[in-house]
Amino acid sequence: MEKTPKIHVQRSAALICAYLAGDEEGCGILRDQSELSYRQWYESATVLGASVMALLALCREQDSVDLVCNFEPDRHEIFPGERDPMEALAVLLFYHLHREVLDYGDVVVVDVVPSLFDIAVSGIEELALWGSKPAIEIARVLTLGAAKYERRVW
Repeated sequence: MEKTPKIHVQRSAALICAYLAGDEEGCGILRDQSELSYRQWYESATVLGASVMALLALCREQDSVDLVCNFEPDRHEIFPGERDPMEALAVLLFYHLHREVLDYGDVVVVDVVPSLFDIAVSGIEELALWGSKPAIEIARVLTLGAAKYERRVW
């Protein structure tokens, strides 16, 4: 599995910030003109979604596995496409248990990127409610953390 340079994870976090800030032009540039491969979007969205879910579980004093298994994300229009939140949650559960992104090889079984971003944004919104902070502030902290990402260490 190829290593995802931290810039890909940071770009995905910046996309979430642009979305939460209502910057449609910025979203379009980050999403459509970034030249990231599907694998890079997939890995980045997995890392961000799993990180948000781990923080949310910590804040709720809830087991991460239970939270992931029972999480119901809202739909957010960061990425177009069909949604499969159950498959995306399975990807996050795998990441939580093994600390690595599930590798499908070169075959895209289900496009889970839209659902992974839905989960990340929904988690950020819940963290914002829990902490009485604007969601964009939570997303900005996530972007800073994304700059530190190295594969297998978060």
